[in-house]
Amino acid sequence: MKQLFILILFFSLLKAESSVTNIKLIENNEIKNSNIDNSTIKQGIIDMNSSTISDSTFTFTNSITDNSKLKNSTIRQGYIKLNGATIQNSLFNLKNTLKNSNIEGSTIDQSIIVLENNAKILDSNISTDNLIDNLTSNNGIVVQASINMKSGSKIDKSKITITNSIKDTTLTNSSIFQAELTLNQNSNINGATIIDKNSVTGSITDSSSLIQGRITIEEGKILTHNIDVESIANNITIDSSTTVNMCETVVSEDSTGDITKTCEDTDGTYSDGSTVTIGATS
Repeated sequence: MKQLFILILFFSLLKAESSVTNIKLIENNEIKNSNIDNSTIKQGIIDMNSSTISDSTFTFTNSITDNSKLKNSTIRQGYIKLNGATIQNSLFNLKNTLKNSNIEGSTIDQSIIVLENNAKILDSNISTDNLIDNLTSNNGIVVQASINMKSGSKIDKSKITITNSIKDTTLTNSSIFQAELTLNQNSNINGATIIDKNSVTGSITDSSSLIQGRITIEEGKILTHNIDVESIANNITIDSSTTVNMCETVVSEDSTGDITKTCEDTDGTYSDGSTVTIGATS
């Protein structure tokens, strides 16, 4: 069995400071049957500053599987950060898997997109498929498919497709955040299509939380009719002061948005002071 201690691992790290065009990059990153302790692992990373990616295709397949054990570590899979940068006429496929593993005191990010300082995604397609299957988590944090826009950033005439699945997973004192969209500081989405599907089965106990499909608009605008969020919790067990929040929308006074949301909770079991909120708007 592999032992990884106080280690930083970088897989598929692209740092761009100028223009990148007509690139086709295919990366497969795997971690199997490993002990990861007090470490940082990064897979499928794109970090751009004041630069442009155009007419390119990027395919990242990242996985942590086969009885891997993660303790006090940070795992980042499929991360795109644009700082004053532009992606145009390009295709991104991000597939992330965490399966048959155990995490303790660790944070896992899958398919995170950050736009800041007038960053832009134009005429492009981004597809993310994130799977967590048969995971046991104690004091862990899992974030899947977060889009954070600020400082005048925009998504225009593009398509973003997000699929998040958490299956047969047990959380204790842990949190899952799926498909959060945040716009602030005069950011906007215009003429774009965002399809966002989330599903969870399993047990969430002991002051844990599940947040699905939350949209927050602060000093931003969504100028499109094509944002569709679906959140489905099926056969989950919630107890011991656990919180479930599905399809919440928070809109500030000066912001606008047009969003369609579908929220379902089927065959759930709730007890011991748990709180479930579905479809709230504030």
